[in-house]
Amino acid sequence: MRTLTNPNAIPVAQRLFAYICSLQGKNCLTGQMESGWRDTEIEMKFLLEKTGWLPAIRGLDFIHNDFDGCVRRATDWHARGGIVTICWHTGPDFASGYKESQEHDLNWEAAFTPGTQEHTALLAGMDRAVPALRQLQERNIPVLWRPFHEFDGKWFWWGRGGEEGFIKLWRLMYDRYTNVHHLNNLIWVLGFSDAP
Repeated sequence: MRTLTNPNAIPVAQRLFAYICSLQGKNCLTGQMESGWRDTEIEMKFLLEKTGWLPAIRGLDFIHNDFDGCVRRATDWHARGGIVTICWHTGPDFASGYKESQEHDLNWEAAFTPGTQEHTALLAGMDRAVPALRQLQERNIPVLWRPFHEFDGKWFWWGRGGEEGFIKLWRLMYDRYTNVHHLNNLIWVLGFSDAP
């Protein structure tokens, strides 16, 4: 039986994980990523109009620091029986958006050297999402958390640090969110891009 990496995961996260695991080889769930950079409802309206159905999973994005909007839409989706997944298009400063996620890069060595300005900035940047994720936890909402998605491509800064850099980045965020901030509603999802 598979278990979550966080032994302190809240019951609703454990149940969601168990449910998803139970589907393997039998069924699948549909999901749709919303466009956080334009009308966030356009995809959902289109699917409902064309099929009469909404997907099981709604993908949200903290892009452009839309923390409040994502919390509001995640709360609504969960209340309607849906599953929430969140990613974050952001620059290495964790304060900018899509363009910066592609054009800017991290000073990898300095960022992972405790005591440097870059390391302090990296931690502070990561922490920008903590209040939003904590609000969802307080509302008993589990989140399929997809940080640093499409990591195996080189188009986002988090994919350009090499394998070792990415592993350090993932572990740093996991440790910080799980052991420092006690975000126990997250189901950590490693998002491949299937890059050649």
